Amino acid sequence: MSTVKAVGILGIGRALPPNIRRNEDWPADFVERLLSREKKGEADPYRGITGGSASEQHYDPIISKQMARWAHDPFRGTKERRVIGADEKPSTYEIAAAREALEHAKVDPKDVDLLLVHSMVSDEEFPPPFNDAYIHHQLGLNPDAGAWQLTSVCSSFISHLSTAYAMIMQGMARYVLCITSCMYSRWTDYAATNSLYHGDGVGAVVLGPVEEEYGIKGWHFRTNGSLHGGIRTVYRKPLAGPNGETDMPPHLITEMGPKEIQYKVMADLIPQIRLCAEGALGRAGWKLDELKMIFTHQPTAWFNYACLEALGLPESMHYDTFAKYANLSSACIPVTMYEALQEGRLEKGDKLFLFSPHAGYGYGGIALRWAI
Repeated sequence: MSTVKAVGILGIGRALPPNIRRNEDWPADFVERLLSREKKGEADPYRGITGGSASEQHYDPIISKQMARWAHDPFRGTKERRVIGADEKPSTYEIAAAREALEHAKVDPKDVDLLLVHSMVSDEEFPPPFNDAYIHHQLGLNPDAGAWQLTSVCSSFISHLSTAYAMIMQGMARYVLCITSCMYSRWTDYAATNSLYHGDGVGAVVLGPVEEEYGIKGWHFRTNGSLHGGIRTVYRKPLAGPNGETDMPPHLITEMGPKEIQYKVMADLIPQIRLCAEGALGRAGWKLDELKMIFTHQPTAWFNYACLEALGLPESMHYDTFAKYANLSSACIPVTMYEALQEGRLEKGDKLFLFSPHAGYGYGGIALRWAI
């Protein structure tokens, strides 16, 4: 029978490729073609479409308002994004982030009972095998420790925290190492609008027992499978490579699905964050005005601002990394938390709310009291 009373984050790490891809690195005519498409109403709905009213586009008024802040910018708030080298392995960065998290937590790798990994993308383009067993070996974890690839795509960090919490509280593990990794550049068509938002990076955390008043205090999950296909991964030849190449071989590519589904995804967002916040904070016994910060997925510049407005919270309660890292998928929240901690924005005792959707479509929220 477990005697653990509370579970929280003991250490955090991140790893980012040194290569930076800036807006000016796209071909000179990219912006011109992009603006031409938008004028014809052919742009990605996540960017906002210039023609038609918000009601015709099925945008919640909050989303329309936040989108408008970046409507003048062809790059919609992105400035830089990190890009893994052509000859590099994602596991190199996953291992580096994990080592930093273990060092920060002062936990010996041999004491880790479970490794949870979400690799998007794995070292091998067509998994399995995934990276979890290889990372386990490179870190020198105990042979009796499990290593699992656990994914809910963009909300995998939320899923990892929840699974680690349950395992530790039930006495099935004492320390759990979680790694969420995104290497979007490997699955990108650089002729597509969403290439502007794709970044590469890794976040890692170590979870274990904490003082009773700290750690994970609430959670809530929701699923709406009717939105399946709004974002998808397909195997095809990209129209352009990272430097404008037109002779790229076919490979896996992340792309937007039918617009009618995308509009439904947009209409679903505001209700879902409110329900996840209500459920997670309710379980914790907290009120919104007790929160110090919220950390959300940042797939676009407007996303976390829309979440804040939906909850009636001030913009001072978030930390924005989208302009310099773009969309890091499941790595977004831990990388953002890492930076907030480094800048002194996170302190022991702070009450936080974490939220992320994932394609398919699902949503998850965590109420967490910072323990370090």
